[in-house]
Amino acid sequence: MVKKALFIISLFIGSGIFAQNSDFQHLLDRIEERKDAYVQYDSFTSMAHSVSKKMTRKWTPKETTIVEKKIIQEKGKRLEEILKATEISKGKEKDVTEKLQKDEINRRKKQEERIEKEGENSDEGGGSFSLGLDSINPFSKEKRDLFEFSALSDSLIGERPVFCIHTTVKQPSDSLYQGRYFVDQETMDILLMDIHPSKNPKAVKELHLKMWFDVLPGNYYVITDYWMKVYASIVIKGFRFLVEEQYSDYQIGISASSDSN
Repeated sequence: MVKKALFIISLFIGSGIFAQNSDFQHLLDRIEERKDAYVQYDSFTSMAHSVSKKMTRKWTPKETTIVEKKIIQEKGKRLEEILKATEISKGKEKDVTEKLQKDEINRRKKQEERIEKEGENSDEGGGSFSLGLDSINPFSKEKRDLFEFSALSDSLIGERPVFCIHTTVKQPSDSLYQGRYFVDQETMDILLMDIHPSKNPKAVKELHLKMWFDVLPGNYYVITDYWMKVYASIVIKGFRFLVEEQYSDYQIGISASSDSN
């Protein structure tokens, strides 16, 4: 009972900076100002190491796929160049590089068909990643009224002191995410989002996301690590996955045409 009481108190008090509501609003303003200061980009390449696990009902690994790939994002179009892919099942390894390369080609064709049919904005969600973050970032003044904010106890990410802010959507929606945001106390960069939909999309029983971020030289805000836990059920069949990805070697440009100028 004492631990529960202390936890509830920490939600409302947190660290000293959150003692007054005006201080809290000022902090939210600073986070939004920092986000607006990043250099926007719509094109980049990066390397990615991906581990995808099909899980059993007890969330133990049933099949694991390890992929090395190059991500190419160009003005709303995301392409993945599969370099190597290995499937591990029942202790046996299988090279599935060619299969995943063919799957990627088919995905590109469908993407092109959708863009041709619906226009360039049909793939808007795959555009500038720094802009795409708006869909999961609750700190803009336009969105704040949709959320309840509370302060949890300060924490550390690595050796960096962070504020921990908890969000709850007032009117749950499958397009609005809620959870914990870890904000660097010095720079006001969001270093980690630990979130889930306030309302699960159709057929989704559970969806949990964690994303880690960093700021590259040139003031580019990028994702460095990604973790996803998902349980979906279609008709009577359930699907459980754990996905982890690490991103590195970013090459960022405002647009492809800028390289030729």
